[in-house]
Amino acid sequence: GRRRLAGSQTDISERQRFQRELEHAARHDPLTGLINRHQLNIQLQRTASQLSRPGARHAALLFIDLDRFKHINVTLGHAVADALLQEVAHRLSALLGDTHGLARLSADEFVVIVEQADCSDALGALADQILERLSQPMLIAEHELVVTASIGISLFPATARDSLQLITQ
Repeated sequence: GRRRLAGSQTDISERQRFQRELEHAARHDPLTGLINRHQLNIQLQRTASQLSRPGARHAALLFIDLDRFKHINVTLGHAVADALLQEVAHRLSALLGDTHGLARLSADEFVVIVEQADCSDALGALADQILERLSQPMLIAEHELVVTASIGISLFPATARDSLQLITQ
């Protein structure tokens, strides 16, 4: 006689894709695609533990704060402000490449993680490059915007605990 198999067949590839999207969303800022504050904390803890080894080199964080962002948000609206943030993220990513980590910390704050910070001159030069790249005019929704930013530098391991505290607050 013939045998029949009864049961159901489920396509799990759709579920796996959805799971991957959820995991990505948990680690990344939805607007810019950069890693978010939570993922930055994880990365910083990893960096701090690497720096605790004997003979480890320094690392640094560059905190980039966009000047007058709230003014742009209020006067030109959320859509323009969002497009501006996306352009800032794009310019920073293009400048930094895969060399340094980049995260969006809050509305108008970004953080660059420099894993091999050999000297303060190199950090100053990187900060200057960032300011220069951001200061070039951006055409967004027919508005020509010029962004200025402030950059603060925090060094590991001298201020590693402070850096972690700055991020987690």
